[in-house]
Amino acid sequence: MYDAVVVGAGPAGNTAAWRLAESGHRVVVLDWRRNIGDKLCTGIVGPECVSRFPPSREHILSDATTATVVSPMGTRYRIVRQHPQAHVLDRARYVASFADRAIQAGGEYRLGTRATAAEVTSDGVVVTAED
Repeated sequence: MYDAVVVGAGPAGNTAAWRLAESGHRVVVLDWRRNIGDKLCTGIVGPECVSRFPPSREHILSDATTATVVSPMGTRYRIVRQHPQAHVLDRARYVASFADRAIQAGGEYRLGTRATAAEVTSDGVVVTAED
């Protein structure tokens, strides 16, 4: 029996699990993947993300202050800024760091487990999962 079942160990799921666990709730995270953060994703995030969910310096691979935008007609526009407009992160390690915080706060992870159904009952929600 858990207070919360989080389906998906991505950035949002890990953050939810972390915040719930640190607030004293019994939390389990289900994810069909066996490794946290192995989802195909660029790892490019904007300054707002870095401000709201600060990565460790070791998770930041590079900062982007320039970009080239190519129009459908092939015209190139170069944009240059003084301050970083985006950050390239080691996404897998960054996402895993949130899971680590959730686990340290008491969250439980069941990787390789797929949630297959959820049923609302008078006593709560019953989540069915399979390995």
